[in-house]
Amino acid sequence: MRYFLFILFVLPFILFSQTSNILEKNTAIFLQLVSTQKYEAAYAMVDKNSKTFPDIQSIEKTWDKIQNEIGKFKNIESIKSYSDTHKKHVILSVLQFEKSRLAIEFIFSKQTQQVLEWVYLPAPLKDEYVLPLYHEPNTYLTQDYVLKTGKYELPAVLTLPKNTKQKPPLVILVHGSGPHDKDQTIGPTKTFMDLSVGLAKEGVATLRYYKRTYLYANEIVKDIKNLTVQEETIEDAISAIELSRTFNSIDTSKIFVLGHSLGGFVAPRIAAQNKHIAGIILFAAPSRPLEDIILSQYEYILGLDGIDANDGILLNTIKTQVENVKKLTSADENVPLPLGLPIKYWFDLKNYDILKTAQGLSIPICVLQGENDYQVTMQDFEGWKKALAHHKKVHFKSYPMLNHLFIAKKTKSTPKDYEEQGNVAYPVIQDIAKWVKK
Repeated sequence: MRYFLFILFVLPFILFSQTSNILEKNTAIFLQLVSTQKYEAAYAMVDKNSKTFPDIQSIEKTWDKIQNEIGKFKNIESIKSYSDTHKKHVILSVLQFEKSRLAIEFIFSKQTQQVLEWVYLPAPLKDEYVLPLYHEPNTYLTQDYVLKTGKYELPAVLTLPKNTKQKPPLVILVHGSGPHDKDQTIGPTKTFMDLSVGLAKEGVATLRYYKRTYLYANEIVKDIKNLTVQEETIEDAISAIELSRTFNSIDTSKIFVLGHSLGGFVAPRIAAQNKHIAGIILFAAPSRPLEDIILSQYEYILGLDGIDANDGILLNTIKTQVENVKKLTSADENVPLPLGLPIKYWFDLKNYDILKTAQGLSIPICVLQGENDYQVTMQDFEGWKKALAHHKKVHFKSYPMLNHLFIAKKTKSTPKDYEEQGNVAYPVIQDIAKWVKK
């Protein structure tokens, strides 16, 4: 638990608004009934096909479990619909309990408008995003597209610099771990928005899009056992490359992929699967296996306040899960694995030699790293330097004081960084633009 002709255009938004208002009210009523132990009345609001709440007792057990873990319910902080029409039957509620805040995503039946499922999410941070000082709205324009990969359709935004003498190069932005919107919003930060407006100012176009796991979370969860990074990230990145090749407004011979964190981890694999990339930018990209990254993150975070007995138990559990990945075979169906991800996901990564894949690329590679990053560390940066020492077209640069989001942090980087508003440091953006253009 500690762990989203005129009439033709306007009408869908009117209907969306009306539906959202009803569902927001239904969410408030449902939560009020549950929090006052009126479980039978709450169950009357549940769709008969719900897997989350198959009976009255399941509502009571779920609510009791939450309160046992994070304390008694205090109040509803917010209930709101998503602006994205893809999620018009989904309502996000943020609840305050004694020990922590919790976000619950309510999924309503399109037919009955009753509660169908609910999904736990990390509570959104309270601070608001602020556009960076280098943002100049007159330097760019945006165009909307839809990125299609099989049955998945993902809204995408092309940001084009104005007043360039030649067609600009394009950088495709590929997300890190977890479900992300097109801006890679994390609390009060929007890494991809910063990169888009900053690079536009420097004469470089960008394409950013919603991650599949953000818009289609429920469909993916239903088939979670077959999930790998190919489905999570790589397929849509390749679709973005192919979509970009149809743009008349950019130099299609200069399409680059910038992968942040997990996106950087799979960027060599993306390049190996598509020959139309001019280069890749590894933006805080791990050079070590992901299970090792996870373990080092847990060790660091738990060690910030000293590791107590409970932390020791958790750490031993993570170590066991990591060891299970190291000796994993396709026959190991029920062994516990990190993050609760399926065996197919980890077995796929086990067979991916990231350094060897990168070494086999002939295209230029740019490796950028924040020296104050506790998630992907200078150990990874040194790993890249060693592995690519003989690559003829590689550029390395690290930045003192910058954290995992390339935001300046004077003190030691911690998870609290994500609660603080900040923007990608402009020198990083200038370095990317300079490298891309060269």
